[in-house]
Amino acid sequence: MSDNPYAQPNDFAGGPEYLEPKTSILAILAFVVSVIGLIACCIPGVGPLGLLLGVLALVLISMSGGRKKGGGLAIAAIVIGLIAGAINIALIFGAAAAGREWSALGDVIESVEARDLQQTQGHLVSSQAQQLDQAQLDAFANALNADYGAMQARPQGVWELLMLVVEVGQSIEPMQLDVQQEYPAGQYSPAPLALPFDNGTVLFMLVIPSQGASSGRVLYNIAFEASDGSLVWLLPPPSGQGAAPVPSLPSGGASDPADPDGDGEGDEPGEG
Repeated sequence: MSDNPYAQPNDFAGGPEYLEPKTSILAILAFVVSVIGLIACCIPGVGPLGLLLGVLALVLISMSGGRKKGGGLAIAAIVIGLIAGAINIALIFGAAAAGREWSALGDVIESVEARDLQQTQGHLVSSQAQQLDQAQLDAFANALNADYGAMQARPQGVWELLMLVVEVGQSIEPMQLDVQQEYPAGQYSPAPLALPFDNGTVLFMLVIPSQGASSGRVLYNIAFEASDGSLVWLLPPPSGQGAAPVPSLPSGGASDPADPDGDGEGDEPGEG
């Protein structure tokens, strides 16, 4: 035994120092990221990131020569990351399909803009298609163009559609309530659609029946929010209020100064 009072005892008796394996910080991080990716599965990429970190952590742990532990956490991160990634993929494909379907609803507005009666009727349930005539279509399109000008290029992506909806977001709920006064919820669903026009973004409400719509014909009626906040309908709603006024044709009666005799024929030049 040494007489030096400052000497430190040798716990390892001259042998190699023993190091306790430490849990891999990367494995912990991978597990946390994967769990966040599973919980917030609407945020794409988080789950797959946890998966990649888990794989990297597992490789580094196996190469550490026993100095690192946490293989279970890394494997759990990989499994959870796979599940979260699968959910991300399903959501992405689902959102893309929904976006295409949502964007396709704008086809009817293009038909309205073109004053194409047959194509517009093709978007309506058969009972409503039979009621729509060219004069009603023209009146609706004229009212739309008088307020907002012509429609610009229609967006196709979900993100662009959502940005347009955000622009008119404050009008959606009041407009839906107005629509539901005409077409009760449960029987009909008002679907908002925002499209760019020369004079601003126009909010449309497409009334979709809950039942009875045959293939290719899904709409019951269409309304847009006029510049004064009122609704303008393509077809008269149940209350009869809000349909675009159809200009009356000259009757050719006695009140027509060009046909004072009321026989539908005007005077020839030079006749008294």
